[in-house]
Amino acid sequence: LILMVGKEALILCIDVSVHMSGGSLESVIYLASCVAERKIYNESKDEIAIILFGCAVTDNQLADGSSYEGIRVTHPLQPPSFEFIRFIKNNIMVCNSTEADFLDVLVVASDLLYQKRLQFPSKRIFLFSTLGATFDSGSVATIVNALKNENIEVAIIGPTEEEPDREHEPQGDEPGPSNSRSNAPHQKPKTEQQRIADRLLETEFESIASVYSFDEVVNVFSFLQSKEVKPTPWKVNLSLAGLEIPVLRYVASKEVKTKSWRKTTHVGGDDDKIVISKSFYVLEDGKEKEISDEKIIKGYRYGTSLIPINENDEAEMKFRDSKCFQAMGFTPASNVSPGMYTGEGSFIIKASPADESSALSAFIWACHDYDLVMIVRYCYSSASTPCLMGLVPRIEEHIEYFVGVSLPCADDIRLFPLPSLDSYKGLEPSNEQLQKVDNLITAMDLESEEFKEYELYSPENTYNPYIQHFYSCLTARVLDKNSSVENVNRLFVDAISPSPLVTNASQRQQLELKDAFTLKKIEVKKEKSKPDFGGDLLNKDGDQGPSSKRIKVDHEANLDDVFISSTNPVEDFHIYSQSVDEKTFEKACELLISQIGQFINNSFTNESFPKAIQCIVALRDTCLKRQRIHFFNTFLSTYKDELLAGPKANFFNDICNEKISLISSSECSSSTVTDDEALKFILPSVVSQSVEVKDEADDLLDDLI
Repeated sequence: LILMVGKEALILCIDVSVHMSGGSLESVIYLASCVAERKIYNESKDEIAIILFGCAVTDNQLADGSSYEGIRVTHPLQPPSFEFIRFIKNNIMVCNSTEADFLDVLVVASDLLYQKRLQFPSKRIFLFSTLGATFDSGSVATIVNALKNENIEVAIIGPTEEEPDREHEPQGDEPGPSNSRSNAPHQKPKTEQQRIADRLLETEFESIASVYSFDEVVNVFSFLQSKEVKPTPWKVNLSLAGLEIPVLRYVASKEVKTKSWRKTTHVGGDDDKIVISKSFYVLEDGKEKEISDEKIIKGYRYGTSLIPINENDEAEMKFRDSKCFQAMGFTPASNVSPGMYTGEGSFIIKASPADESSALSAFIWACHDYDLVMIVRYCYSSASTPCLMGLVPRIEEHIEYFVGVSLPCADDIRLFPLPSLDSYKGLEPSNEQLQKVDNLITAMDLESEEFKEYELYSPENTYNPYIQHFYSCLTARVLDKNSSVENVNRLFVDAISPSPLVTNASQRQQLELKDAFTLKKIEVKKEKSKPDFGGDLLNKDGDQGPSSKRIKVDHEANLDDVFISSTNPVEDFHIYSQSVDEKTFEKACELLISQIGQFINNSFTNESFPKAIQCIVALRDTCLKRQRIHFFNTFLSTYKDELLAGPKANFFNDICNEKISLISSSECSSSTVTDDEALKFILPSVVSQSVEVKDEADDLLDDLI
């Protein structure tokens, strides 16, 4: 069942007789209001009428006091409005005293459509009823022929063969209706009169009428369509190798956005009387001085400079080009991956009827056979900015075309260098684990025979839940200006949630995959409090003592308490470096070197390199101060060799740029490194060399590197 888009006349015939009690009328009210709401937001030129039958009041153009009784035309054909929805929700209720023949309703509805038959190319009737009332089938052949002659389509919507008991419907947070017909355990069979009506529809109305259950149409009617944009071609010549090939470009996909909230409204008043003004002020000598609009222009801040730009400058700064669609060359399709697509949508480029040479077809087939993509320069008009576009060939049955996608420039590309796979050695999945993954993918394959008939998650049937919720809230606010924002309809969320069909079919594979990849909870070691080596002491009165009075630790600290954090490693190291205990200092150096390694190796790009540089500078300064020259020189020399042999060699370039070299003899007399050797250590031309440290390194550093 598809709600047509375009110029259409649609009549909603709603049964309000006693046979609609027990929850059926509530379902009809929901579905009918969804139809009207859908037409409103589609912004089409369709017209809708509402006819109630089985009611106590008779009001229709064919009633003569003896026939067509109990049928009331509440709204003749007219453009839909929120008043329709308000009427359907608030004014339709079960009438316990009257029945009406559903065939009579079809006659009244077809007469309404006949009166405006020239205005609407599409005419349809939606009849909502349980078909529980008696009817006269004597004139059924005449009615069917009249509907055929006027090309009127009929959709009869009622209960299923075994309708769920409404008293056992899910409430609150219980699971709602599924995509299948009905899976409720509590059933009630149709009456004999309903079965007679079903047989009549199957035999007499088969050619013009379709029968649906409430459950079958709820997923269709619940989703609202945004305004449909008529496909309009952009006519241009594809310039290629001296040829001018006429082509047509259509928009294939583009994100639909809700209307902006820029309009200012005076609630209960006249919008035309609203005047919006802005005033600008500058602060001079502590007082506000108003500035006229003539003295205000745009300004852009770059760095510390504020650059004023007037309207003429802004127009001159825009890069414009003439309308063009020019081929620049061809490239293998592997060079244009989906990750390179930019822009807001895609386009279809097909041959123009004016192309009698079939030149475009030849290029489509050539690109298809050789797996190539055509790169073109694309500019929509002289007021547009030119861009690059890739044309990907597509050949389907009876049609061939290019799919156009925008391609990025260097400014648009975000580089994310991934860590080397060498760092994940030992973590490769086993053959058994790979097989479990393959089994899960097979079980969740939406193109498998098990799911193919349902067309799960197809773009044509999947609506944007944000837009659907937006429309729902908008309708609620129109009907009641004091209403609060509605909760999200579960149907909207279910549209982009895992389908129960897929989840149930792959449940065994999911459990097997979970067992194959076991996860263990790792207890994170809490930060231990750090002793304050060299911190200011508070006197007994709580006042801070002189800064010159620093604590000197003259006892051996607990090495388990030494901790260098990744947040403030330099500050933490400075605290421990003031300790007079050598073991505490060595432990702090060990932890700081460990943090340096983590900053370098765990850096996804180079974002943590500056922290590592700060740590090396702090270690160098401290070693120089404590006369641990050989310790630092051995560390830096050995670390250089490791860096240049690994994937993070570019970090040593940062060390060279910061001129962080070995401690030379000019800085400390105990160093065996000359100034020339220290200079050569950080020269790019000799980055593969390392200076030999003549003295033996400390035992601690031997253990670390």
